[in-house]
Amino acid sequence: MEWDDVIYLGLLLISIGFGHFIRQVENAESKKWISTLTGILLVYIVSGVHIIHPVICTLINGLIITYFRSASCHLLSFFFTFGHLIFFRTTIYFGIGYPPAHTNAVQMMLTLKLVGLAFEVYDACKLKKKIDTLSVEDQWCPTMPLPGFMDVFHYSFCYAGVLTGPYFRYRTYLDFLYSPFSRQAPCLEATSQKLMYVPMYSTLFLISGYMFPLKFTEDEEFYTDHSALYRMWYLTPTFFNFRMRIYTGFVLSECACIMAGLGAYPKIGDSKPGRGPANYVLVKQ
Repeated sequence: MEWDDVIYLGLLLISIGFGHFIRQVENAESKKWISTLTGILLVYIVSGVHIIHPVICTLINGLIITYFRSASCHLLSFFFTFGHLIFFRTTIYFGIGYPPAHTNAVQMMLTLKLVGLAFEVYDACKLKKKIDTLSVEDQWCPTMPLPGFMDVFHYSFCYAGVLTGPYFRYRTYLDFLYSPFSRQAPCLEATSQKLMYVPMYSTLFLISGYMFPLKFTEDEEFYTDHSALYRMWYLTPTFFNFRMRIYTGFVLSECACIMAGLGAYPKIGDSKPGRGPANYVLVKQ
């Protein structure tokens, strides 16, 4: 395991433990700032000066979402953010060094969150005009408080999920701050159930990485001493190793969100992954 992966793993574990502390913070404003500053620190540790990429992307999207929310903020955000992602992945052609590998995960998740937020805001503004014709269950979207410039920044750099994900909507983030569900949910029990799989994933990752190291494919002997069939077969264990690495990171990152109580809702809401409660009115009652 490389040193960068060790640091990354340590940060995810710290994020899980930090969730117990953040759930005890009752003041929403304090909770918001603590989550944001912690997220910025995590991104800086894995990115260094390359943190400028997610910062610039967030600031410009903040302006787009704030000043073009009722017009075409979703389209402007989509084209700018994905255009910036293309630039981010090709910086070497502009005389700028590649960002660290883990910054790539941060930037990709940020792209999903910012574009998703722009679409949320656009839909909310659009539905506000016909709220009287909506069913009670559907009125949760247009009644969502529209984000200001700093709200976009706080949402983007919330420490929970900032390194790897998972993606969560802005409405879910607001409930994380202002609703009491996180302090009432059995977060420790749910986190423990998820963590049960991590030892298996990490063990398989270490074993497969030791037996079939990816660096072996960079040696000349790999091409001179082995047939094309063997080289094609070698992709299978190396891809398996990559999957175990990803599974470990994803589960730990999800546990950080669970431990913080982010996405915790009563069962009556019939919550859906990535969307939140299907019946938001019952949840708020």
